[in-house]
Amino acid sequence: TFAVYPITTSTAGLDMDAGYLDISGDDTNTEGFHIYAGNASWPGLVGKPFVVGTDPAFQTCATINVADADAATELWVGFRRASEVHNATFNNFDTYAVIGVSAGAADIKTETELAGAGEVTTDTTQDLVNATARTLCTKVSAAGVLSYTIDGAIATTTAATLTDALQVIPFIYFINAAALTGEVKITKWAAGYQD
Repeated sequence: TFAVYPITTSTAGLDMDAGYLDISGDDTNTEGFHIYAGNASWPGLVGKPFVVGTDPAFQTCATINVADADAATELWVGFRRASEVHNATFNNFDTYAVIGVSAGAADIKTETELAGAGEVTTDTTQDLVNATARTLCTKVSAAGVLSYTIDGAIATTTAATLTDALQVIPFIYFINAAALTGEVKITKWAAGYQD
């Protein structure tokens, strides 16, 4: 199961349509959702966090199709520290590793922040394309080394490693920008051990 936390007040929730989950909500500036799994300490959730250095290599992947791909303030797929609370400001998370788009641009980027040391962002030189599905993955090796893929191909990024024994959970984080994304379709989201 997964949990959904509205970033700001939203009169519309997630919308399950034929073949996809629309996470655009009200399609309103500054509104969005924080969706996560793997944290059984929250009521109603099952599962456990991944533990860096204990679990074998793991990953989370989402297939995303955005009507207006350069209209998101934040749209990320990845992992964050399990013990952190919900946050309406993405960069206030202390530790995370994600791939996606931000700042109202369609450039696919990776971003990490480790133990509050500041975010490191890398442009992969690829883009989300309007109304076109792309599969974005954040991968963590058994030793905590991060890597990312776009449609199965390795993405250009800055090397980073998660701390040994760190507990992390998979999440998707979305906030709309003033230009408005329209539908943000998730056709698949999975997390587990790498093959």
